Amino acid sequence: MKNKSKFSILFIFLFCSLVLFNNCDRKEEDTPLGLKEKITDIMEPYIKIGAIVGVIYKGERQVFSYGSKSSEENDPPDMDTVFEIGSITKAFTATMLADLCLKGIIDLDDVVGDFLPADKVTMPNYNGVEITFRHLATHYSGLPRLPSNMEPYNEDPYATYTKEEMYEFLSNFALARSPGAEWSYSNLGVGLLGHTLGIIDGTSYEALLFRAIFNVLGMKNSSLFLTEKQKENLAIGHNEELNPTSNWNANDCFQGAGSIKSSLRDMFKFLEANMGLTDTSLNEAMELTQQAQFPDPYGDSVGLVWVIEVIEGQRIVWHNGGTGGYKAYLGFDRELGNGVIIFFNCKDAPTYEVGEKILIVLKNHEQ
Repeated sequence: MKNKSKFSILFIFLFCSLVLFNNCDRKEEDTPLGLKEKITDIMEPYIKIGAIVGVIYKGERQVFSYGSKSSEENDPPDMDTVFEIGSITKAFTATMLADLCLKGIIDLDDVVGDFLPADKVTMPNYNGVEITFRHLATHYSGLPRLPSNMEPYNEDPYATYTKEEMYEFLSNFALARSPGAEWSYSNLGVGLLGHTLGIIDGTSYEALLFRAIFNVLGMKNSSLFLTEKQKENLAIGHNEELNPTSNWNANDCFQGAGSIKSSLRDMFKFLEANMGLTDTSLNEAMELTQQAQFPDPYGDSVGLVWVIEVIEGQRIVWHNGGTGGYKAYLGFDRELGNGVIIFFNCKDAPTYEVGEKILIVLKNHEQ
């Protein structure tokens, strides 16, 4: 009887263990892939040279690095590796605009031409309707993507274009429609915006950018022109043929449209401030840039530079960027506390599609 009891207890133990083991197998099969695996699945098809992804998931940072900083070496990019962020620069320009507006120095509906040297430039208008700061910051100015008196495309297309050439173009350009009537993406418009903000500040776009944003957020590894220190940890840009290409530079008149070089560590600071996760003097200005102004063909609306889009129930605020050898994306959902930054050191990368997929993964992922 005693031996039978021991046998019964052993049988019950083995049976329960088998059931538990089988249940564990089913649970593992049903458990979604980890966040790293999900993001890697999205990224891997597009890694031609290298990339780095910075994710804010429920308010916490995570970093995923792929490939290398150059086709000629094997070192992967890290949080301090420098990339060109291209048109994400425009979000910095819009933040400075919003900050000046909140300080009462200018108004979004002020006429831009009133702040430019009258003896050097005459801004175009359409039947008396003039271009305002709001128009420039939303791509509703009616100005073209690029001025027609710009040199044909080369490896560093903005480097030699001057404010005098910009003034000449603006003075002779005729708008085809009223400002505010139709969206049309304009590097010229946001370049002009940044240039004008520098004039209003009495300094330059670069000086204002450092004082108003980089210094405030502690972005010590960001600049418009590569420093010697940045060159030591630079992700080399590559064109569509995967050949190394030169970095892009610009004079003051185009810097606000796409000239910033930065690192993931620094861009985390910009992203977190925009998401309201850090308390800075720029919080209100950033919130203003994220308010819808006009409809946008690439989203539901456009804020001050930002595209605002509702995807699978989440309100995503985003912008991407590209230069001769880099692609970048920054997007976030303030309500969920999720955000993503993506840098590629290759021009051939679909940043918008990748960024959207990652934000959807963040929304649906459960730890």
